[in-house]
Amino acid sequence: MKTVDLEKIYESWPDTEFIKVTGYDNCVLGVVSRMTLQPVLLYDREKLLQETCKKEDWTYDEAVEWHEFNTFGAWYGDGTPCFLELPNE
Repeated sequence: MKTVDLEKIYESWPDTEFIKVTGYDNCVLGVVSRMTLQPVLLYDREKLLQETCKKEDWTYDEAVEWHEFNTFGAWYGDGTPCFLELPNE
C-alpha cells in the first residue's frame, strides 16, 4: 500500500496536532476524519510490524506481541492513531 509524506499531511491540516508512532513515519497511509473528533493518522499495521521486525531483529510474533500491548492497544486521547488491518488473502 502506498504511504504518504507526513509533511503533506501537516500542510493539509495545519491546525491539527497529530499523535505519531515514533520511528514509523514511512507507515502512514493518510488521515481518518471522525465526526466531532479531531482527525488522526492512519498507519499500515502490517508495514509497521514488518518494519519493527527489521529494526529490532525480532520475529513477526514478537513484533505483534509488543505492538498489541504498547501501540495498537494504547490510548493517548482523542488523537490516538488508527491502524488499518486488511483480511488475509
